[in-house]
Amino acid sequence: MEPDKTIVAGANEAGKTAVLRSLQQVNPPADQRDGLDALRDYPRSRYTELDTGGKEAGDVPVTRATFALDEDDIATLHDVDADVFADAKTFVLTRYLDNHRNWDLPGVSRSVQWKDVSKDAARLKAHAKGRGDEGQQLADEPDQLLAGVRDTTRLVGPTANKLDDRLERALPHIDEENKQADAQFDRLRAAPRRYTTYKQAWDALGPPIPVFVYYSQHFTVRPRIHLANLAQRQAADDLDQEYDFGNLCLLDLLGFTAAELSQMDSEPAPQLPPNRQDQNAMAAYQEAEKTWQAQHDARQDKLNAASA
Repeated sequence: MEPDKTIVAGANEAGKTAVLRSLQQVNPPADQRDGLDALRDYPRSRYTELDTGGKEAGDVPVTRATFALDEDDIATLHDVDADVFADAKTFVLTRYLDNHRNWDLPGVSRSVQWKDVSKDAARLKAHAKGRGDEGQQLADEPDQLLAGVRDTTRLVGPTANKLDDRLERALPHIDEENKQADAQFDRLRAAPRRYTTYKQAWDALGPPIPVFVYYSQHFTVRPRIHLANLAQRQAADDLDQEYDFGNLCLLDLLGFTAAELSQMDSEPAPQLPPNRQDQNAMAAYQEAEKTWQAQHDARQDKLNAASA
């Protein structure tokens, strides 16, 4: 048995298909992206949790996949920000019952809390106040912006964007010779930009996630195909999916239709005229026989090419 192969064995209705279908939802093909349905896919005995509002479909994780980052992935993250992603080793993607996805980099904080930078902010504020009237004004602006912010508040969204804008205008008032103030400013500046940096990581790591294709069963190609009958049933939308599916796939792969192949050899071979002394009749027969043989040969050549 190959070392990289996983086999799941179990009785009927044991849950093998549920495992495979949930695994597919990590990153399904485009036509399966909205494939999860709460009524169909949530345990029936617990569906009332969703139906009565006791639980939201968006809070129910269906599949959580952990990918190991290879050297190229880590190098890509370091190109975004080597300090922020220094401890990144894995990438976790979670698919929820309402079909949205969430992702995470364990060991890497998605955002910074205010308590992580509040001391730097206080010291930088004192530094700015000593830099004239405009410095005093810029020092007071973050206070207005952060009114009501608690230690555990995360610097994301509009609050982060506004803080970053204030810091951008405060930069000219930071004394470059004051290494301590310069370092405090850099740490404070990095805080509201952390979430944006994290989004850049997703932009880098999201596209290479492999597509998970789920084959529900093997379809076989039947050894004998009545082409005219298949073409007629296909035109009438009266196909037997179990019996016909494999044959139709083969024809589609080879670029044929059942009707085309059937019609190419549907005419019987021309018959010799009763009076072989009739030159006009014989000439018409020979021309018809030549046309019929060419069509027969063309069909045979196409089938031989398909066979090869």
